[in-house]
Amino acid sequence: MSEPDDEQPLADEQVMAWALYRYRLIADALAAPKGARSAILREVAAVEQVAPDGRARRVSMRTLERWLARYQRDSLRGLVRRRRKDRGRSRALPGAALDRAIATFKRDFFTASRPKVVSGEEGE
Repeated sequence: MSEPDDEQPLADEQVMAWALYRYRLIADALAAPKGARSAILREVAAVEQVAPDGRARRVSMRTLERWLARYQRDSLRGLVRRRRKDRGRSRALPGAALDRAIATFKRDFFTASRPKVVSGEEGE
């Protein structure tokens, strides 16, 4: 079972499993006084957790903090993974733009000879 990438109704079993997994990781911090939350989250981040897909994963402190904030704002629905706004669109740089960027980089950074760069002189 891979992690869902769509926001779906909480009734969907896979989506609910991931939301509950996230909740389980932050539950102790939610119940603790604010001053003790960071220490609890650090302990959780230090240990591999078994995710709903059966794989062992480490979750970063920052991710746990984001999940905690999302739960406080939106309850369990805040722990459901949201759909990317650019889903289905290429996020890669178009070939022509990439070629121009590489040419500019080469021109600006590789035109000076090594002795000129060391001495501080400008490129040719």
